Amino acid sequence: MRRGTEPGARRGAAPRVDAWLLAAVTGALYVLYAVLQWRRLEVPSWDLGIFTQLAERYAHLQPPIVPIKGEGFNLLGDHFHPALVVLGPLYRLFPSGLTLLVLQAVLLALSVVPLTRVAQVVLGRGWGLALGTAYALSWGLQGAVAAQFH
Repeated sequence: MRRGTEPGARRGAAPRVDAWLLAAVTGALYVLYAVLQWRRLEVPSWDLGIFTQLAERYAHLQPPIVPIKGEGFNLLGDHFHPALVVLGPLYRLFPSGLTLLVLQAVLLALSVVPLTRVAQVVLGRGWGLALGTAYALSWGLQGAVAAQFH
């Protein structure tokens, strides 16, 4: 094998662009799916309501009292997710449950980048992109988007 042609060899910026392009397409598909769910009023669980109330409380720097779970119910006793505190400022700018759905779709799509880039380094550009595409369209990611925010 010629030096630099083995599967693990770096091949310039193309794999980096491939991974980001795949993530952008994945994000667009998953955001579209989330918006369509929102427009159809499709709600597979209570979680979107719970976390929308949580984001609203954090947006106003208040404790996470979530009435949907019961009068005076403090979500810290049930779900303590420090990462969800960052939802507050975003929710304050765009106060809607759809904000949470779009954010989740974008974050899931971003997870495509590191997996695809590593796969391209290990397997080569084509196979790495194929593996990244398989991950991007996997049942797990589709299921997470379909189940809505949690």
